[in-house]
Amino acid sequence: MKPSTEEIVKLFPTEDTSTYYIPPISKKISRIGKSLISRGKLVDKYRNKTRALKLIHEWKSPDDRRTDSPDSSSDEDAILEAKAWLQSHSMPWEIVVTNWKLTAEYRRKSIKSNRNLKLSQIFESWPILKHPNAYTLIEEDYSCLKLSTRELTLESWTTFFTKVLAVRPPKKDDDAAKAFVELIQYDEKLTDNAKVVAQLRLLPHLLPPKNRFRVKKISGNHRYLNVKIA
Repeated sequence: MKPSTEEIVKLFPTEDTSTYYIPPISKKISRIGKSLISRGKLVDKYRNKTRALKLIHEWKSPDDRRTDSPDSSSDEDAILEAKAWLQSHSMPWEIVVTNWKLTAEYRRKSIKSNRNLKLSQIFESWPILKHPNAYTLIEEDYSCLKLSTRELTLESWTTFFTKVLAVRPPKKDDDAAKAFVELIQYDEKLTDNAKVVAQLRLLPHLLPPKNRFRVKKISGNHRYLNVKIA
């Protein structure tokens, strides 16, 4: 690594070797009493590329072939390092995706363990989700879950919707839902795409979402406001 750094400085004399490579420090001579790994732009580039290749199964070190312990401290350090990188970087996108995949399981467990976590807090912890291409990262998370998939066709959707409608018909006083049902069942000019849109708009009427929070009942003594005019 050091020879490469020296070559860079030869080509760009204004650059400093410490920007690209700082050698590791052993515990004996460390000021903080802990050994420090090598650092620098060149080191970071090498580690990120190595991690990217590992994720796509194109390369593995001899140590990885002998033992591959996902719970080792080195892997935990790599995950925390990747998370820290994502909090302050949004480019290059290739490295973003690499670090996002690396932190997938950590992120899933973190969110699952905190049921009171708000969406805004997730965005604060993972600011890369505000990026215009963040939807691809969410798709990556779903891919990591390895959920069973099924191709959604017009036929399978129609079967699903018919079953939902049979089990949960619209309420008698829901005029909007009745209008959608009539449109879907009796309008012969309705295209397949328009019918699916109408069915999607009808679904919330058939399966209304429930609030997660309940408003506490107010006792009789506090039911009325006591207003005083000065």
